[in-house]
Amino acid sequence: MDGPACHRLVLHYDRKYAHGPAPLPAIRLRRNPTNRYEAAVKWAGMGRRALDVGAGSGELVRALRAAYGEWAATELSFSRAAGLKETFRDDPSVQVLRHDVERGVLPFPQGHFDAVLLIDVIEHLVDP
Repeated sequence: MDGPACHRLVLHYDRKYAHGPAPLPAIRLRRNPTNRYEAAVKWAGMGRRALDVGAGSGELVRALRAAYGEWAATELSFSRAAGLKETFRDDPSVQVLRHDVERGVLPFPQGHFDAVLLIDVIEHLVDP
């Protein structure tokens, strides 16, 4: 995504999250998940590396932290990415990137991640 649409979207999310994160309740592990976050936690599996695209406040990374040794968490919004960096500042296994998923390639080789998670992301894309 290039140009004015991207700029407007970044500004929108920067304003929305400028006063801090809008965290979701902690994600619970249930035998029968009641929402998409619980389902992701139940079926995400385990591995060495995971990528959370549109990581928000980092709820999914926190819930699945023990299942993967390394995490990359991306956010379009500068303020949201800054919040993620603050959240995971003491955790060297979580790398936070400000990234536009529609615009560019992440700085990782193909096949780097064992799991890629996108929860509540597609409805925010300009041209999915």
